[in-house]
Amino acid sequence: MTAAPDPSALPTTVRFVRDNRRLLAFGLLTAFFSSFGQTYFIGTFGDALKAEFSLSDGQFGGLYSIATLASAFALTWTGRQFDRLPLRRYVTWVVVGLVVAAVLMSTARNVWMLGLALFALRHTGQGLMSHTSGTSMARAFDGARGKALSIAAMGYPLGQAVLPAIAVAGVAFLGWRATWGLVVLVLLVLVAPGLRWLLHGVEDHGEENHTDESGAGSSGGGKPKAVLGGAQESSTGVSTAAASASSAGLSASAPSSSSATLTTVSLPEVSLPDSVLPLPPVQDDDAWTRSRVLRDPRFWFVLPAAIAPGFILTGVFFHQSTLVAAKGWDLATWTALFIVYSAFQIGGSLGAGPLVDRVTARAVLPFFLLPMTAGLVLLVVGGGLGIWLAPAFLATQGITAGLSMTLSGALWAELYGVRHLGAIRATVTSFGIMGTAASPVGMGALLDRGVSMDTLAWLAVGYLVVAMLGVAIGLRGGKRSMREVV
Repeated sequence: MTAAPDPSALPTTVRFVRDNRRLLAFGLLTAFFSSFGQTYFIGTFGDALKAEFSLSDGQFGGLYSIATLASAFALTWTGRQFDRLPLRRYVTWVVVGLVVAAVLMSTARNVWMLGLALFALRHTGQGLMSHTSGTSMARAFDGARGKALSIAAMGYPLGQAVLPAIAVAGVAFLGWRATWGLVVLVLLVLVAPGLRWLLHGVEDHGEENHTDESGAGSSGGGKPKAVLGGAQESSTGVSTAAASASSAGLSASAPSSSSATLTTVSLPEVSLPDSVLPLPPVQDDDAWTRSRVLRDPRFWFVLPAAIAPGFILTGVFFHQSTLVAAKGWDLATWTALFIVYSAFQIGGSLGAGPLVDRVTARAVLPFFLLPMTAGLVLLVVGGGLGIWLAPAFLATQGITAGLSMTLSGALWAELYGVRHLGAIRATVTSFGIMGTAASPVGMGALLDRGVSMDTLAWLAVGYLVVAMLGVAIGLRGGKRSMREVV
């Protein structure tokens, strides 16, 4: 008889994925289905929407930017609810909101309804689904935070590679309204129940454990209640299941050190079932609330770099037809080469995970914009490469985008802890969405005034250099205590 393989002999990453497969799948799928609110998905309906509502390119772009900007402002409140509600309830409301948005889009009869639908899609899709994916991974994992974020972030390039093509086929064969009707069906039948099932047995935080902005906990100093397959944490912070095992004199292997941990006290070693996905308790983290973070100079030095990839790439992709025409490329060839962008984005994200776990996100942050900067310079000076310039440009942009997906989840947890991580990341995400709202309009206005794509590329390079200098200055002093912020 062949002996069963020894779990300890498996590679570390394989064991990590196996032990945390449901929670990691939750993070990946929320990132994947955020595509319904992303520019690359909504953009596939652009021609049909402009024709249906008699909109020019400028009018449609302006409406889209207004909807995106409104979404950013709303996210500062809705994203904060992540810290107040149990995760299953929170993600259910997010998916319900995305269903409503898709219904509005499929039934829109005038420009006002279209604007409302765009706002709802951007807010629930790009905003809250992405927010849920990154924040849940950053909160759930400590020592393996980078690895978890990099795995979950693969949902973005996978969605970018798969869903726009399906949308184009749907519009061609069914029409744009029926295609959005199919989105509603997928969300109701597959996404909502699937995400709730993946979180079965996990109650990581909720109103009873909410800590307000002043840093005062409403119960037990902010210690969360953890429900693990029916075992509830006692008032002493020790799981009743663990206590029972201890009293019975049971002994088993402890969970892998790369997995998420439940408590910070010393417990008897207890083996948890594979389906159990415990989340760590909310730590004090020196009481970094959102209001105190906004008074921390480091935040403002780092923020321009954190939002740079989304700001620049949204503008480039929104005006990609102008870029392709300026470079003399074929549009069909350009879109076919997007697989290069997705592949390097996945590679950048997966490579960033172990790197962040080894040297921290703070150490990687000063360098993650270098590939994007090099690609923009190449875009201007590499005209002699012809069409081969396109995959080289997309590869460099994909690397930075992939690094950004992992870094954005880990950085804020490293700097400010996880107690108010939902509120902090919601604030960062809202600034990022403001950037994605501004770039299509700003670049479009400059293009209308005769500014070339090469000049825009040089402007972007200048922005990136300033952003990298800001990171070097802002993180120079290392980790600060909240007490140093007035």
